[in-house]
Amino acid sequence: MFKRHFNFNKIPRLQSKLYWLGFGVLMLGIRFIAGYFPDKVESFYSQGIFKAIRIAMDKSITNIPIPLWSIFAVVLIFWLIRQGIKSSRKTLSVQQRLLNFLFSILAFVGGTVGLFLFLWGFNYARPSIKDHIGIVFSKPRKADLKLELELETKALIADRNLIESIEFKDYKSMKQLAKKNLIDVFDDYEFPHFGDPNLKLNQPHGWLLRWSTAGFYFPWAGDCNVAPGLLDMQLPFVMSHEYAHAYGVTNEGECNFLAYLASLKAENPFIRYSGRFAYWQFLRKNYRRNFGDEEYKKFFNDLPEKIQEDVIAVYENGLKYPDILPNLRYATYDLFLKSQGVKEGNASYSEIIELVIAWKKKTQYY
Repeated sequence: MFKRHFNFNKIPRLQSKLYWLGFGVLMLGIRFIAGYFPDKVESFYSQGIFKAIRIAMDKSITNIPIPLWSIFAVVLIFWLIRQGIKSSRKTLSVQQRLLNFLFSILAFVGGTVGLFLFLWGFNYARPSIKDHIGIVFSKPRKADLKLELELETKALIADRNLIESIEFKDYKSMKQLAKKNLIDVFDDYEFPHFGDPNLKLNQPHGWLLRWSTAGFYFPWAGDCNVAPGLLDMQLPFVMSHEYAHAYGVTNEGECNFLAYLASLKAENPFIRYSGRFAYWQFLRKNYRRNFGDEEYKKFFNDLPEKIQEDVIAVYENGLKYPDILPNLRYATYDLFLKSQGVKEGNASYSEIIELVIAWKKKTQYY
C-alpha cells in the first residue's frame, strides 16, 4: 500500500539527496564522538584538516572583495527558483511532491550542517583557550568586580586622553593592526594560527546591526564580516573578535577575551581604547546589575565628560538600527551554542569578565 502511493523512484535525484542527508548525519555523529577527544581534534583536525582549509580559502575565495555570504545567498535563491520551476514541470502526484520537498529540505540541512562542521565547526571540540593558557576559571566576587571596574576605568580614562576623536577612517590600516595584534597574542601563548583571513566591512549598511550582530564569521567560505554601521571606536575590537573565529576559536567569550588582549598589544592608543572600552562596557553593565541604579548613577556621573559622551554615542547609534525579530535570533543562537557544547549559550559573551580577571591574577597584571 505504501509503495503504491509513494513511489520513491519518481523523486528527482533522490540518491543525491540521500547522500547529502547522510553526509550531515555522519558529520554530526563524528562531532558527538569528537567531544570526548579534544586533544585528537586539536592535532588531527584543527592543526591538520582545518589548517589546509584555512590556507586554501585564504589563497582563493576570501580574496573576492565582496562578502561571500551575499554570493551564497543569491546562488541559493536562484537555485530554489530553478528547482521550483523544474518541479512544476514534472508529472508528480501530490504525495510525491511532498516527499520531494521533504527530502530536498533534509538534504539541504544535512549538507549545510555537514559542511559547517567539516570546514570549521569541529573546532568546537578542540581544547579551550583558557585551558591552553592555563587559566583557572572561577566566579569573581562582587568586590573583585568592583575593583576591576575601578582599575579599568582609570586605564580607560588614560587612553581616552591620548586620542582627540573617536573616528579613525583608515579602515585598511585598522584591519591590519587588529589582525597583527591578535597574532602577537597567539604567538605569546604559542596558540597555532594559519593562513591570512580576509575581513569584509562592506556589508549592507545597518543590516547586521538590525539582527543584533556586530560581526560574524562565515564558515562555509572563510571570510570575516563586520557591520559598517558601528562607530569607528567599536570596530577594532569587533575585527579582532572575528579574526579569532577565523583562526579557529569558537567560544564567543574567548574571542572577546582575545580581542581585549590584542588591544593591550596596540601601540596606537585608538586601537587600545577600542578594546578597553568594549571590555569596560561589559564591566559597566555588570556593575549596574550587581550594585543597583543608584550606585551606578553615582559612578557614571563621576566619569569624565568624554567617556560619558562615548557611552551615549554608542547607545544612540544602536537606536538607529532597531532589531528584527530579536527574540527569535536570541533563542536560535542560544540553542545553537548550547548544541555545540557551550553550556552558557549567549551568556558566554560576558565570560570575558571572568576570563580577564583570572588572566590578570595568573599573570600578576595588577
